[in-house]
Amino acid sequence: MMLEPHCTRTCLIMPSGFKKRLTRLHASRQRLRQTERAADDGESRVFLADDVPGPQKTPETPVVETPTVEAYDAWAQVGAKVQKSARGPAYYLHQAHSGNIAHGRWRLEQGRDIEINGFCDKFPALFAGEQTRRLPEIAPHRLAFVDLETNGLSKKSYPFCVGIGLWEDGIFSVYHFLMRDADDEPAVLAASVDLLRKTDGLCTFNGASFDVPMLKRRCELHGIAHPFDTAPHIDLLRISRKLYAHRKSHKLSKLEEDLLDFGRVDDVPGAEIPRLWSRYLKAKNPRPLLGIFEHNRLDILSMVVLFSEFDEALNPPTSAEQPPAAAPTPAQPPESTASIVSAMNQSLARSYALRKKSKTRRGSRGAGTLTDTSPQKPQSSALAPAFSRGDLNRGMPIGGRLRILRAEVEDALERSAGVDADLLPRLHEMLALAPRHPFALEKIVDYYRQTQQTALARHFEKRLQDVSPF
Repeated sequence: MMLEPHCTRTCLIMPSGFKKRLTRLHASRQRLRQTERAADDGESRVFLADDVPGPQKTPETPVVETPTVEAYDAWAQVGAKVQKSARGPAYYLHQAHSGNIAHGRWRLEQGRDIEINGFCDKFPALFAGEQTRRLPEIAPHRLAFVDLETNGLSKKSYPFCVGIGLWEDGIFSVYHFLMRDADDEPAVLAASVDLLRKTDGLCTFNGASFDVPMLKRRCELHGIAHPFDTAPHIDLLRISRKLYAHRKSHKLSKLEEDLLDFGRVDDVPGAEIPRLWSRYLKAKNPRPLLGIFEHNRLDILSMVVLFSEFDEALNPPTSAEQPPAAAPTPAQPPESTASIVSAMNQSLARSYALRKKSKTRRGSRGAGTLTDTSPQKPQSSALAPAFSRGDLNRGMPIGGRLRILRAEVEDALERSAGVDADLLPRLHEMLALAPRHPFALEKIVDYYRQTQQTALARHFEKRLQDVSPF
């Protein structure tokens, strides 16, 4: 008996699934070979003279210049500039302030030449250290006012914004060296140190415990030489705690309200700053960070005028001598727009007090809470008075106050040709209670256009565009 060849038997017992896969693989290989042959035939084809195309003129296309990198840079679009440093390009924002700009009840220039000797004589223990001993020899206009914005409060945190304010030929400049991402930190630190070396010392608020140690730690981490071990340094928080020992709070915002008569409007809360930075790292949109830089700018300006406030507390004026009042400034150049807006909105502090009280009592409709929030128009032609102190203490709901204000404004507009100076406080109060209120923003823009205050008109036009771009 003859045995079947081994290969034949193997083929007979081959699983059907495996055979199908081999068939598909073989067909695929055949198609590939056919494609290769067609390509070879095409390359070896003999062309006749008629097959050769003659010279053809391509239509001329306009030459379009390729925009520079800055044109695509989101930071350049919000006004950031670039400065070379030993560790690469550093991005920064710059704002200039005239010395007669008011910040609260003081002008910036009033703190330029305060004698630090008075603080030294009153609190000698604060000036006994190596870095504070030389401070009495230095006038405030030769100091750098430093404030950081960071991604947290731990020892691993870093400053994504280094704010530095200093006097430059009678102009107070605020520089914000900023990071586009964490890789920019060495350049930001190097550029900040270069600027700080042009001054004679540092002024901070709580900087001895936070800002300066962080700057020193981060510089050493990146191998950047720094002056923080030797530069004279005055910490205004420590002076405040000695000078106003009776106060329960020495937070800068509380000193602004209680001593400087300065109330912030639309300010970014400090606790929100790390979250906003984290959100920026994901979206890479710098515009939400501009509020942080404005918060930082106001911190620095407050430090400047605190010298005047502290000096007055140490040397109170006599009955025949009144403290110098901050004179209202005339129209300012465009770069001072933010300062004008801040000074103008100081009178709205009570509206924000109302807002705070309303939040704590939201939903309450019991005794002592105003419940009549319908938009009743005033009976007389004159505007109704602002809310009373009793209303404030009882916590009028924000929505109710907004409806009353809008009804007053609309009623007045029906009887006049446009927004006048009498309506402006109402509109700004609406904006204090609801910072993104399109009606208030639109009418405020109309007013500043009518009065040809172009800087303020542009400022509020930008805010209106962010709220309602169409």
